[in-house]
Amino acid sequence: MLHASISPVTKATLTMTNEEFAERVGIDFTFASRLRNGQRVCSADLLDRIALEFHLPHADLHAARRKGPITFGKYLREMIFNRVTEADDLLREP
Repeated sequence: MLHASISPVTKATLTMTNEEFAERVGIDFTFASRLRNGQRVCSADLLDRIALEFHLPHADLHAARRKGPITFGKYLREMIFNRVTEADDLLREP
């Protein structure tokens, strides 16, 4: 019988890193970190790329951006960085 070591699935493995986000939208990971932490807002062009890449409503992204960097960062964290996918079902007890 073959035994394999399987790492447990945790929420930490289901969140997106700054590096992954940056690569998907074509920016430097340090700028991704500043967006995520509410230190910066992005250009309209980058906002459009984010909306397309992550299938987010443009209106919601624009509204968050208009409210400033803190609100924009919170929106990104909730909708992209900390979003747990269907794999969250693996974490639940049957």
